[in-house]
Amino acid sequence: MRKNIIHREVERQRRKEMSTLHSSLRNLLPLRFVKGKRAVSDHMQAAVEYIRELQRRTDELSKKRDELKSGYGTGNRDDQVGSSRRSNDSAVSSSIVMVRPCLIGVEVAINVSSSSSSGRGGQQGGLQLSRVVELLMGQGLDVVTCDTVRVNDRFIHTLRSKVGKKAS
Repeated sequence: MRKNIIHREVERQRRKEMSTLHSSLRNLLPLRFVKGKRAVSDHMQAAVEYIRELQRRTDELSKKRDELKSGYGTGNRDDQVGSSRRSNDSAVSSSIVMVRPCLIGVEVAINVSSSSSSGRGGQQGGLQLSRVVELLMGQGLDVVTCDTVRVNDRFIHTLRSKVGKKAS
């Protein structure tokens, strides 16, 4: 008799905990994945689809980041000549671009040497911030903030972006 009571209590606690976990999972999913679905299995399937979508988008952004990094190191820019090309290529190779997810979307941090700053057309060390903004917007992200900080002899540009209306 006592064994049955303990078993019931343990089972009730387990169901309560599972219910709490399920509701927190449902709250983490975007509305478009939860809309019209009521069963736990539907929410689990929606969570799997959402995770796959996030992985796909992360892979795409990583490829774009790699393209940007490799595109700046090739030295195939026709609008520059002679010694300015060499100095800008060395400046670009010293640039560091980091892309990471943040609470609202994606954060791009660009670390550039300030001694190689040309100051023309939003260009720092051969890196055009406008090109980074265009790339983010092309991926369906809206730039929310753009901060620039000078630390020692380097500029750190931080762009934060969120998912735009056309991407959802």
